[in-house]
Amino acid sequence: DLYESFIFLSWAFSLIHMVSYLKFKKRKINLSAITTPSAIFTQGFATSSLLTKMHQSEILTHALQSQWLIMHKSHKDYCYCIISLGFIFLTIGILSGAVWANEVWGSYWNWDPKETWAFITWTVFTIYFHT
Repeated sequence: DLYESFIFLSWAFSLIHMVSYLKFKKRKINLSAITTPSAIFTQGFATSSLLTKMHQSEILTHALQSQWLIMHKSHKDYCYCIISLGFIFLTIGILSGAVWANEVWGSYWNWDPKETWAFITWTVFTIYFHT
């Protein structure tokens, strides 16, 4: 179950935090900046209402009755959001580069290899989002 996995992960972060504190106290190696927020985040996510909403689903076929499906779906949504953010930054980069090129070289687009591959990448992103 995803709930138990997150609880285990938060306890593991807490254990790593305690061991690293006791072991590296004199060397001033501070892992608590990583382990403390990680433990708090995983514990908070495990006890949030999001997991209970994820478990309230309709009856699925036998092949789809897997806990891995829930995790895969949320991972897919997360990846889609990250790719959307990349598409926005690529679009801003292409547009601002075109404005800069017009100021410097007198034309917005020259079809050099970098511009062409940026356009091809942008087109692939666009096809991905519209399918």
